[in-house]
Order: sequence, then C-alpha cells, then structure tokens
Amino acid sequence: MKANRTCTIDDCNSDHYGKGYCRKHHWRYRTHGDPLKVKQIKTHCDVKGCSNVHSTKGYCAMHYERNKRQGDPLIVTHIRDGRSRHPLYDRYMNMIDRCNNTDSNSYHCYGARGISVCDGWAKEIDGMYHPEGFWNYVEHIETLPKPSDDHRSIDRIDNDGNYQPGNVQWATDKMQCSNKQK
Repeated sequence: MKANRTCTIDDCNSDHYGKGYCRKHHWRYRTHGDPLKVKQIKTHCDVKGCSNVHSTKGYCAMHYERNKRQGDPLIVTHIRDGRSRHPLYDRYMNMIDRCNNTDSNSYHCYGARGISVCDGWAKEIDGMYHPEGFWNYVEHIETLPKPSDDHRSIDRIDNDGNYQPGNVQWATDKMQCSNKQK
C-alpha cells in the first residue's frame, strides 16, 4: 500500500500528483519549467496612455479591434462626415486596404505587386485617410459610365497599373474575369 504523499513545495500540503508536486505545482513546472513561477497577468492595455482593462493580445477590446481591422491599434476610423454611409465607401476602403495593409488577404495581389492608390484618392494625414481623398474618388467614379448589370465593381483597365483617374472603370463580373493578372 502506497503512503499518502504530499507536495514537496514548502507550505503546500496538497496531495502528490507527479514529480513530487501537487497538480498546481506540476502544471507550473511543465508550463514554465519552475513549479514556483506564477504567470504575470496583464491588467491594462499595452497602448501608451490607455488605462482600459486588458482583453486580448495585450490590448483592450477597442485597441484589439482597431489592430485587427486596420493593422494598427492607433488608427481611428470613426467617421462623422457621412462617408461610411456612402454606397462607394466599402469599395474605397477595400481598395485602400488591399494596397496598403500587409495583413490584408489580398495584399499579395495588389500592394506586394507595387499597385497603389493615387495621392489624390488616398490623402493621409497623421495616419488617417483624409475625407477629401474619398470625395475625390467618388467624384471621379460617379462620372464613369456604368454597365446596366447590377453586379458591377471598380476595375483597373491596366491590370498592372495603379488605382488612379484614367485607369479605372465600372466592370461587370464577366469584364473583371477577362482582366486578370497573367
């Protein structure tokens, strides 16, 4: 019959589990290599000056979402000038994202190939896209003739060219398919 053994750590009277330790100290030993090491728990966001409670990956919920969406926890995308409700806004932001955000799923097909958005459409001031750039984009796009098909998107005429006036057009899905990278 085995003797009732306890943890070998001083002041711990829990039942033995393995390697001379109780469950808690054995887990710490296997996880950290030291049965006495206690994981340091972050309590506040890593962003300088933010005192919100830590949520995920070192950020509070707000900065985590910004980092996930924009690739930077400091980029603010709260828009109060009506852009976000404009029907072209999502297309505009997707265009900016795939050309500039290395975390974008489409970056390898656009930004990594050197495709960019012209300065008139992507005016950036202090890390934020200035409204003037969006409205310049809208002004140009709305002057282009639209196909009658409801399934249309913005297409670059020269597939290796940038997003700029003179190199974009409205295109149907069929037109998009014929203008692929070779």
